[in-house]
Amino acid sequence: MAVAKSNITIDPDVKWPLPLRYKFWSILLLFSISSLLVILGFMVRGHNESIATASVDYTNVAGCEVQNPPNECTVTMKVPQTLKAPIFIYYKLTNFYQNHRSWIMDVSYLQLNGEDTGDTSNCIRFKTGFNGSTLVPCGLQGWSFFNDEIRLADNTPIFTDGIAIKPDKSRFKRVPLEAGQTRTTQTKTINDIPRYGFTIPDFDDERLMVWMRQAATPTFHKTYGRIEQDIPAQDALTFNIVSKFDAAPFKGTKSIVLSTVGSLGGKHERLEAFLLGFGFAGLGYLLIMIATHFVLTMKYN
Repeated sequence: MAVAKSNITIDPDVKWPLPLRYKFWSILLLFSISSLLVILGFMVRGHNESIATASVDYTNVAGCEVQNPPNECTVTMKVPQTLKAPIFIYYKLTNFYQNHRSWIMDVSYLQLNGEDTGDTSNCIRFKTGFNGSTLVPCGLQGWSFFNDEIRLADNTPIFTDGIAIKPDKSRFKRVPLEAGQTRTTQTKTINDIPRYGFTIPDFDDERLMVWMRQAATPTFHKTYGRIEQDIPAQDALTFNIVSKFDAAPFKGTKSIVLSTVGSLGGKHERLEAFLLGFGFAGLGYLLIMIATHFVLTMKYN
């Protein structure tokens, strides 16, 4: 029986067997990048392990229901380890999509930078506030501001200066409101749950700047303030919270998080997972490629 001749031609310049047509520098580059990612990942892990945190979810704590007039409730947090100043206070929200296009686009930048506080052309919703006046800032970004009031029961001061980043400070400019303009919202109903009217802070309020900086994921932390004194381990902190921000319309939760900071700021768990994940994936692919090379070399001599 005749055997058909193969039409495959072998490139004499290829030293390694098919299908591994990789030059040495390509393998070296993959190894170098993957190793660098792994090293950086372990550095971030070391940083994360040096950060002390404590948190408490107060979504369903008795007395913290959102009503009109608002309730003031008490929330207790147990601190598992010593927290060294400065200690940053964050609020954590889940299932809130600041990265959705409808949230990102619904704002007037002419209002934010003080050029024209009466401009609502770029706002899709919430153009008017109390008594039908022009709302400043208009749109979903300002209207959805996290307006829970958090303070320590022992009156330890919570500082809010320096919590916003420099680019945000430069894009917000406080200007006096003109006639027919207001910062007070109207009560609106979302998913059969009312969002009671409140007054949006002035543009020089750093908590507003922090809120209007878009979060990349639906679960996020935002800086509320900082404490400039140490908190000993096993201490029980009591917070008095005026609950105004309802997490029920978006089926989310809200928490208070305390965290110390290091050279990279707070914890970066997603960054650690990204670096280690892609680093080990690259090294794993490299090992598979080398193993395949030796197997084919032995099989085809």
